[in-house]
Amino acid sequence: MISDYAKIKSLGFASHVRVSRVVGVCIFLVISGCGGSSNVQIAADFPMLITKPIELKAALVLESSFSNYVATPNKTTTIDIGAGQKQVWKNTFTGLVSDATFLDSIEFVDESHDLIVVPSVVDVQVSVPSDNYLSIYEVWIKYNIDIRSSNGDNLDNWYMPVYGKTANASWSKNRAIGSATEMALRDVGAKLSLDFFRIPSVQRYLKNRALEDTQ
Repeated sequence: MISDYAKIKSLGFASHVRVSRVVGVCIFLVISGCGGSSNVQIAADFPMLITKPIELKAALVLESSFSNYVATPNKTTTIDIGAGQKQVWKNTFTGLVSDATFLDSIEFVDESHDLIVVPSVVDVQVSVPSDNYLSIYEVWIKYNIDIRSSNGDNLDNWYMPVYGKTANASWSKNRAIGSATEMALRDVGAKLSLDFFRIPSVQRYLKNRALEDTQ
C-alpha cells in the first residue's frame, strides 16, 4: 500500500511535469515570435541632394523591375524597397546634373541625352543580432549601374554597394530592418555625389564630348 508521503511526492512530480511542459510551450512561442517572418515596406521621404549640378543632360532609366523591387534576403524576410529607391535615385540625379530626365524604359531614350544611366539591384543582404553577435541590424544593397553614351553604347557597368545599420536592438525586427534599409538608401546619395563623376570611363567620355563640342 502506498504511503501518504509517496502519494504527495507522486502528485508533486506530476505537477512539476505539467509546469515544465507549460514553460516549454511558452519558451517555444517566444522563440517562434522572435524568429518569425518580417515584411518591411520602405517609403521614406528622402531629402534632395544639395550640391552644385554639372551642366549635363542625363536620362535616368528606372525600369518597372527596379521601381517595384522586393528583396528576399532570406526565406523569412521580404523588404519592399522599390518606391524608396526610386525616390532616392531621382532626388540624387536631380542634384547631380542640370537636366535630368526620368524614364521607365530604355526604349524612350534618344540621342539628345549626353548620358544614360540604368541602375539595377544585384543583391540585398540582412544581418540581425543573432547573426553578427552585436546589438545591431545591418542591411547591404549592391547595385549595378549600366552607364551608356548618347547613342546607347555601353561605357561601364559600375558596381556600387551601400550600407545601413541601426543600433537600437530594442526595436521590433521589422522596425529595425526598415531603419537599416532607409540608412542604406540614404547612402546611395552620398556614394553617387562623391564617386559618380570620378568613374574613369565617365570622365573620359565627358572629356571627349567636351573636346568634340569645341571643334
